This record gives sequence, structure tokens and C-alpha cells, in this order.
Amino acid sequence: MSCLSTFFVSVLAAAVSVAESSNVWDGPYLGPQIGHVDNTGCSRWTVPGAAPDVAGQLISQECGSGSVVGGVRVGDNFQYGPVFWGLAADVDFSTGKKSNESLVSKGTSPPAGTYFTSARLNPDGFLIVAPRIGYAGREWAPYVRAGGLVALGGRASSIAYTPVAGKYPTASFDGEKSFDTIGWVAGGGIEWGLNGPWSIGVEYLHTSLGKGSRESASCAGTAAACEGFSGLAFENSQNAFTANIFNIAVNYYFDYW
Repeated sequence: MSCLSTFFVSVLAAAVSVAESSNVWDGPYLGPQIGHVDNTGCSRWTVPGAAPDVAGQLISQECGSGSVVGGVRVGDNFQYGPVFWGLAADVDFSTGKKSNESLVSKGTSPPAGTYFTSARLNPDGFLIVAPRIGYAGREWAPYVRAGGLVALGGRASSIAYTPVAGKYPTASFDGEKSFDTIGWVAGGGIEWGLNGPWSIGVEYLHTSLGKGSRESASCAGTAAACEGFSGLAFENSQNAFTANIFNIAVNYYFDYW
């Protein structure tokens, strides 16, 4: 091979190498993530029509708080020069919070006894499907992201009534679910390239599961157990559920080489 041919082959190989190495954010990836979630979900029980002193005793409101969240993300990026877009799906599980509170009534309407309220104040987890688009730098890649979210786990609220001197609940009241199943999510983040096909990133997402609801819950139980609640219904209301999710993720890019 002549010196000229060798030169052109070397230039072509270098160009291919540069082109390949410049697409460092291209291709499928997978990795774990862990973070924190804060939410604003609240569940409230009231007693419409009850005497003021009794109603005051039986008002119950519990709100969600922060919890740890962790899971895995899988995605695929398509890089075009300094820009990339991609599909990404997350499955995250949360430590969650469930409110439990005992309220005692000494009146006759509602009947005297203990009222045990229970509500799931934030989901057991999230399934997030949200594409992203961003800048593909040599070592870092900021991006924005938006899509849909599915809440995982039970979310009903309820009251269990135990009469005075009773050992077990004899009647119950089923309230509205604490939050909807489907919502939206939007936010952004940044990834930094590590040694080889690995990256580390931070991300913030804001999500909403829609407006709250209000409904009256009638007594469920035997006719004898519900006799004292005739004409009386507990009212359950939920405010709008929103949450802020902060994640730290480590990703492995399969097409890096």
C-alpha cells in the first residue's frame, strides 16, 4: 500500500472513530435510581349535621409527607449531532404513608364508640412513561422530560366503627379513593458521562393525579349495627394530589462501544 493510500485510510479511520465517539448518548440504556418524593395528598372525614361538640371530635384530616422512592429506568436515545431525544420508562416504589387514627365519640349522633379512620395518602409506587429531549454534550447531557404517570397500589379511605365496650368493628364507611390512577408528569435533569459506558444523573419531576373529590359514605354492616346511623352519613373529601420526585440515577449504555 502506498504512503498516500495509508494516509487516507488513517484519516478515514480517525473520522469514523470521532463520529462513533461523538454519539456517546445514543442507544439503549438501563439503570437503577433512588430518590425522594414529597406529596400534597390529604384525606378528610367530617360529620355533616352532627352536634358541634361531636362533629368537632370526629373531624379527621391526614396529609401525605416525604418518603423514599427507588426503582429502575429503561430507555433508548436517538442522537443527531448535539441534540438527542429518547423514550424512557421508570418503575419506582415508595415507602408510602398510610394514615390511621382513632376518634372517640361520647354522643348519640353519631353513636358513642370508637371510629378508626384509615387512608392511603400516597401511592405504593409509580409507573412513568415520559420521553425526553436534550443537548448531547461530550461529557454531559441536560434534558427536559414530559409524559404520563400511573399510580400503583391501593388508595381507598374508610372508617371502622367499634361500639362502646366492643372488641371488634361492627360497621364501616367506605370513602372515596385518595388519588386517581392516571396523571401527568414533567420536569428535567442532567447526566454526566463516567468511565466507559456508565453515566450518573440527577432529575426532578413534578406530577399531578388530578383534582380531589367529595362524597357521602353510608353505613355498611348488619341492620342492627347500622340502626344508629339511620339518616346519617360521613362525608369524605380529597384534595388535589401533586408530588415532587427527586432522583439520582446510574445508567449503563449498551451501544457505547
